[in-house]
Amino acid sequence: MKKLMNRKALITGASSGIGKAVACLFAEEGAEVAINYPNIAQKENADAVVARIINDGGHAITIRADVSKADENASMVEQFLSQFGNIDILVNNAGIGGQGLALLDIDVETFDSMFDVHVRGAFFATQAVLPGMKDRRAVTRQWVSVPVAAEKRLDQVETRAIRVLKSARHKNKLK
Repeated sequence: MKKLMNRKALITGASSGIGKAVACLFAEEGAEVAINYPNIAQKENADAVVARIINDGGHAITIRADVSKADENASMVEQFLSQFGNIDILVNNAGIGGQGLALLDIDVETFDSMFDVHVRGAFFATQAVLPGMKDRRAVTRQWVSVPVAAEKRLDQVETRAIRVLKSARHKNKLK
């Protein structure tokens, strides 16, 4: 039996990298997933992830939203709920790197952009989904935050995602 059957997951930053791997894994485990992407430049990648999931027999949609903006998070969640009815899992994966710069070479503007996506984005996305999750008692136990780390390999991400799934199932949160 698939571990996430009938679960609905919103995954930010899922048009590539870690988010893409998590989205594909969750879909493979039976979840219906929304692939969030930040801008038109990532639309083609997001569409390709959805096509892959659908081709493999899953259900997925794309939702464009810049997670660093509170109003776009609210809109993203509204779109998700209109498509899926409720939300079971939020994966805060969206992230941007420091353009390969060493810590001492990151300027204020780059730092502010990183902070906006990593911290404000996770905060606003969580804030937008919590009312519906709380009403259904699906709250933070199904909330996952994936740290952005360029050196992580995708097989490690899949291993981490599997541990998350097993842990949630073990705690009897997913039936």
